[in-house]
Amino acid sequence: MTSWLKALGLLSLAAVLSACTGETESSSSHNAMTSSLQSNTSMASMPNAISSSVNHSSSAPATMQPVDQCNTTNQCRITYGAQATDCRDSGADNSVCICGDAPCVATSSSPTTTTSSVNASSSSANTLTGAFLYLDLCSGCHGLDGQDKIFPLNNDMLSANQMVNAITATMPPTAIDDCLQACAEKITDHIKNDLLAGGIKLEPRRPLVARLTTPQILNSVYDIFSVSPGAEVVASMPVESIDEKGFITLADNQRMEAQYPRAYNLLAQDIIAQLNISNFAQQLASCNDTGNACATKFPKVLGLHLFRRPLSDTEQNHYSTLLSDVAALDGANFNDAAGAVIAAMLQAPQFIYRPEQETGAEGGTRELNGYELASRLAYFLWQSTPDAPLLAFAQSLQNQPLKTAMLKSQINRMMQDSRFARTRTTFWADYTITSTASLLNADTQLASDLKTSLMATLERASGVGANPIALQQLFTTQTMMLTERLALDLGLPSKGEGLKLYNTSTAPQRTGFLSHPGLLANIGSTSFVGRGVVMTERILCRHIPEPPSGIQAAIDDTATATKNLTPRQAKDYRFGLGGVCASCHRNFEPIAFAFERFDVLGRYTEQDSQGRDLFSHGYLQTENGDEGTAYDDVAGLMSLLAQNEETSSCFAQNMLTFATGRSHAATDINTINEAHANYLADGGTFNALIQAIALHPAFHQTTTVAN
Repeated sequence: MTSWLKALGLLSLAAVLSACTGETESSSSHNAMTSSLQSNTSMASMPNAISSSVNHSSSAPATMQPVDQCNTTNQCRITYGAQATDCRDSGADNSVCICGDAPCVATSSSPTTTTSSVNASSSSANTLTGAFLYLDLCSGCHGLDGQDKIFPLNNDMLSANQMVNAITATMPPTAIDDCLQACAEKITDHIKNDLLAGGIKLEPRRPLVARLTTPQILNSVYDIFSVSPGAEVVASMPVESIDEKGFITLADNQRMEAQYPRAYNLLAQDIIAQLNISNFAQQLASCNDTGNACATKFPKVLGLHLFRRPLSDTEQNHYSTLLSDVAALDGANFNDAAGAVIAAMLQAPQFIYRPEQETGAEGGTRELNGYELASRLAYFLWQSTPDAPLLAFAQSLQNQPLKTAMLKSQINRMMQDSRFARTRTTFWADYTITSTASLLNADTQLASDLKTSLMATLERASGVGANPIALQQLFTTQTMMLTERLALDLGLPSKGEGLKLYNTSTAPQRTGFLSHPGLLANIGSTSFVGRGVVMTERILCRHIPEPPSGIQAAIDDTATATKNLTPRQAKDYRFGLGGVCASCHRNFEPIAFAFERFDVLGRYTEQDSQGRDLFSHGYLQTENGDEGTAYDDVAGLMSLLAQNEETSSCFAQNMLTFATGRSHAATDINTINEAHANYLADGGTFNALIQAIALHPAFHQTTTVAN
């Protein structure tokens, strides 16, 4: 658990501890979690536990009253001995009101009075600033400036409301009642406006070096050698993984396993077996002999394309020597020697990875050099290696500063190239999980129909075969590209075989791309949990932490209890359990209420297989999980999403993640806001979004670390 906590940071932990599966924690599980925290983190620097159930914002002692006397300004808690958790959705007997800014309602019961050590250490309430409270309660783990100690505040995944809720529910970990609403608000204000003022800077990529994805490697090989590897070789290549939060380009999700080097070797051997090496060398380097000149020139030019930069002197000597040594073997010729160089470069880390020099001042920022920028552009806009004009552009930047007009010229040229289709397809395939969805409930043909029709719908909206639309219109569109089989499933008259454009206004509940059967089938669940997590992460860009460890039994119990319920009945069961777990589920389930009438393959039905009624009404949750604007059906929800600035900004966040290979949780919010504004100003289309990201200064910069 220690590595898990260190990876997330303590504020992230606060959110994680709030994310459950709808089950309240028993006192034993809650205390076990606390024990785990104490045994896996250094508590030497933590402040002493302050008496529980105290609102630090008041100079007067805090009082506790029975739960039935709580009002909207009081803090209701379920007490478990020395521990407590939120109980606003529970009528539990073992609960009390914690009264701070507003007095509790009078009751015949004698209130319990507690005294805060924070208040006792202050001469007046005026000294209880956010900075003071942070110093007393938080600095032991986060450091005085939030950037050292055990858990640096190194990202800003939580909104202000989410951070306040997380602090009141779970912080400090050894005494979670020590900072309630007003206290948490002051600390949150200090964190966001003082410690993290100006937004969070882009973190250095973890890992620092991003591996080329399998499609990027195959695209690069084809673009350089004009050779496609055989099916068996392609099948041996790494299978990329994503989840509802990521893209295959995201370095956070990448891994390197033992079988990968063998796959890269098979690829290299397949390429040189198919390639007419002599002709290739002549076209590439204007030579195909074993003389010293060609032994120098061929590796030099090939390395420029494969490594996406000029070879270093050491690399040049290594590959020139390799060519000469192989050529000198008995019976060897130029093809053998050049083939050895090709195979070696295709398996070299300089080709498989896309390094950027990030060593420099700690927390600094530097401009990418020309070749780093060319590589970043190529793998963003083409999912492939730079071509000759882009390499020439990179070379020109070695002697002059980057100018916006120069960069824009390259971007426009690249977007007009046929290779740009790869980026459009890859983005939408990852964004909708089409690239990895298994669709186990569909036969082979139906699975193909669902995926191809969804992709065709989104690509058409992006400008393929039609004028592009603003991406916000995807929420309200009533046109879909469908196969004949899918059209009939939607209740639409057939237009014949193949993909055709259909108007879905007469089909029940088919408004917006979220109602496309392909998207719903990709999610692979009818549960509000499964659909809600994906839609909340993808559409609203709200971070949904993983549930904490040690509660698998509770998760299994809840799954068993809700197994035979409708999605709405299961939701009512989870929400009825109350506590922080239910409050967390309120942060992501409601967006999925509208889709209860769609089965696991996206087919519409008003009753389930047992004849029970299904519904489509609900509300769009607010950022802190409260009930927001109500809707009656899918069209109502889509209208809310289309008008929501959060959904528009989320497109920018997703594209920035896709382009840079970094999670948007580690991205400067100012970058997102600026790119978002530029994208909307340019029409809000897919191409406008691409340009807004590629032209933004953050795209041609990188952060640095001292070591």
